[in-house]
Amino acid sequence: MHMNFSAVEGHVRGLLGPTTDMNLSRTWLKSLSVLPVLTCLMWGLYSGVTHESPTVVTFNAEVITRQFVMQLSQYKLSDENLRKKTEAFKKAQLDALNEYAAKHHALVMQRNHVIAGAQDITPEILKLIAIHMRDAS
Repeated sequence: MHMNFSAVEGHVRGLLGPTTDMNLSRTWLKSLSVLPVLTCLMWGLYSGVTHESPTVVTFNAEVITRQFVMQLSQYKLSDENLRKKTEAFKKAQLDALNEYAAKHHALVMQRNHVIAGAQDITPEILKLIAIHMRDAS
C-alpha cells in the first residue's frame, strides 16, 4: 500500500523540524554546515603532512532528500517507523559524505554554497547512502 508523497514529506519535515525554502530542516542544514568546517580541519592536519590540496566537490542535498521522501511514500509506515527511517537516513547521509571526503581527499560542500567549478558527486553520495542504509537494517 502506498502513502501519499505529501503526507510522507510532511512527516519527514515534521521530524526534521522547521523547514527552509529547500524543504530541509534548519537544524539539519546547520549540522551539515559543520561538515565543511570539520573537513577543512581534517584537511589542514592531513595537508600538514602531505602538502596536498583537497578537491572541492558538491552534492545536492535537496535532490537527495526528495529521493528519500519519494521512496518512503511508496510504503505505509507508522509514525514511529517513519521517525526511525528518517534518523537512519540522516546518519547514512552524514556517514556517506564523510566516507567520500576521506576516500577522495575532498572538501564536500552543498551545491548551493558553490558558484562554479566543482564536480557534482550527488549520484555517488546516493549510492553510498543506499549502502549505509542497507548495512544499518
